[in-house]
Amino acid sequence: MQHTCDIVVIGAGPAGLSFAAAAAPSGLNILLIEQSSQETLANPPYDGREIALTHPSRGIMEKLGLWQHIPAEGIYPLKAAKVINGSSPYTLNFPPPTDGKGQLGFLISNHDIRRAAYQAASQHENVHFLTGHKVQEAVNGEESVSILLDNGDTVSARLLIAADSRFSQTRRQAGISADQRKHCLRMLQLWPHHRPAAAWRTHDQLRHHHRQPPPARNHRAQPRSTGRRP
Repeated sequence: MQHTCDIVVIGAGPAGLSFAAAAAPSGLNILLIEQSSQETLANPPYDGREIALTHPSRGIMEKLGLWQHIPAEGIYPLKAAKVINGSSPYTLNFPPPTDGKGQLGFLISNHDIRRAAYQAASQHENVHFLTGHKVQEAVNGEESVSILLDNGDTVSARLLIAADSRFSQTRRQAGISADQRKHCLRMLQLWPHHRPAAAWRTHDQLRHHHRQPPPARNHRAQPRSTGRRP
């Protein structure tokens, strides 16, 4: 089957969905290709990742219609942060701001952001989804790009947006190079009951000093370590 659109977005994660929501008012026909199912996009499972958002990030999400879809009980104030380098006595502190905002930003679960991005993008009539398929090949032409899917279908578009993660296979196929460097960082996040959330980034050595907490009744009551940067 042949699909034709103005813009094709490979990857319907937060980046791809946010782009679609931002570009939708142009009236162009936008198609998102995603290997996950439509049900997973609409109701993404909890994946253990918590995202630290700044106040400008919140402003962008509000303009795109994402913030309005995030449940109030899922937004945690980020009051302060501390960067620790293993056992070094030196730390980098980010104290609460004094500009009247009262906090550095917000901590929100990644799956809540993904759900909100899907809801914001899918409400536009010119945004469409092709789910459950992987991209096999993307070829640039003089006036358009041609994409071959794993089921044999093809997609033709005037513009291709590669939003298939930082390890983008689409970027590699296009010959676009990128320097990648691993910093061996971890992030420890705590949600004390009835208190604002706290988070700080640590060196990989933290794992030698962190003892696994006892089982909790829900995922927000215990610390979690993730390789994601805030």
